[in-house]
Amino acid sequence: MGLAALVVRVLYVLSVLRDYTPVSDAYHYHTIAIEVAAGHGVAHTYPFDFLHHTAWRPPLYPLLLGAVYAVTGPKVGAAQALNVVLGTAVVLMAAIVAWRLAGRWAGVVAGGLAAVYPPLVFNDGPPLSEPLGLLLLLATVLLLIERRAGWAGVASGLLVLSRASAQFFVVSLIGWVLWRLGWRRALAYVGCVALVLAPWVGRNWIRMGSPVLVTSNGFNLNAIYSPEARASRGFVDAVFDPRFADLREGITNEVELDAALRRHALASLRDDPLQVVDVVRGNLPAFLELQPGRNRAPESADGRNLRLRDLTSPVVPLMIAAGVAGMWLLRRRPGIGPLVIAAVVLSGATLASVPAPRLRAPLDLVCCIAVGGGLAELAGPTARFRLLDLWRRRPTRRAGLRAGHDI
Repeated sequence: MGLAALVVRVLYVLSVLRDYTPVSDAYHYHTIAIEVAAGHGVAHTYPFDFLHHTAWRPPLYPLLLGAVYAVTGPKVGAAQALNVVLGTAVVLMAAIVAWRLAGRWAGVVAGGLAAVYPPLVFNDGPPLSEPLGLLLLLATVLLLIERRAGWAGVASGLLVLSRASAQFFVVSLIGWVLWRLGWRRALAYVGCVALVLAPWVGRNWIRMGSPVLVTSNGFNLNAIYSPEARASRGFVDAVFDPRFADLREGITNEVELDAALRRHALASLRDDPLQVVDVVRGNLPAFLELQPGRNRAPESADGRNLRLRDLTSPVVPLMIAAGVAGMWLLRRRPGIGPLVIAAVVLSGATLASVPAPRLRAPLDLVCCIAVGGGLAELAGPTARFRLLDLWRRRPTRRAGLRAGHDI
């Protein structure tokens, strides 16, 4: 299974991404990692025109990639190799989580699906943080299944440092830990999350004047909910869009820019709170790949081969539907809670902002696990019933045959 996942990803990178050049988010991660490797720390020129300490992106992936670049040099191939390894580890971890959740065969099916499911394979080529985030998400779930709340808090803290929207997931998960594991473990969970996040928050407080986790939340909010976004009927980039020149005037600090963009967007939301409903409703068809044509721009920016994407996109709504059914079948399993929370909360955050297909990765992975577990849930009792029925019928049938022969 792990070998199959590795082979599929290597073949994908070598055949499809041989001449890949990072752009957009991948370019940011790549160039931040170069600064890390050069000894400048987590630094970048975006969103300004000078090199500065940044919290625009969560730091864990560029730090890891920077460590790789320190050894190999700033080679895109090294980043691809790192993500292939991380993606293969995600497949193995998915199999382990499904096995712990619903048995051995659930693990086999879930791992097999995750190894070849196209949207997950597509994520493991460009230098993006999705494979690392998925690995930490599964580590959190597995540790909670095993009731190791403190270590789950460590994994959750690292997850927040690799994926901005994970903040909402961790906050939601606290309630589940309290309900299922008790207040002592809930305190241990929260305390370990805080300990992991403290150095990064402290660094931002010292370097940028505010104890923040990321400085791009205001940008993302503004990109969807500002009056300019409504006028454009789509995503707007406040860094390059000339309509925001007055708002950006004189700002040279990420925290200040984040606050200004957040205020601008929230003022628009206060005037029309139902914008959120409109955005979610409009994003849903693209999110579910029911209108895959709308995803061509973000998927091209994320390095995906559009012809291959077009061939495989019809399977996505089927997998999501099967995954939802699997989650329902597993609803009485104690470990399904964190997976459902991850699917709902992280998908909700994506639907309410930018429905780029790569950001659907947590739901894609949860669906692979849920399908494996759901099939095991269906097949397990049925298989046992059939074996029991066969065992009961065989002696009776033989007895009848003997009776007929005696007659």
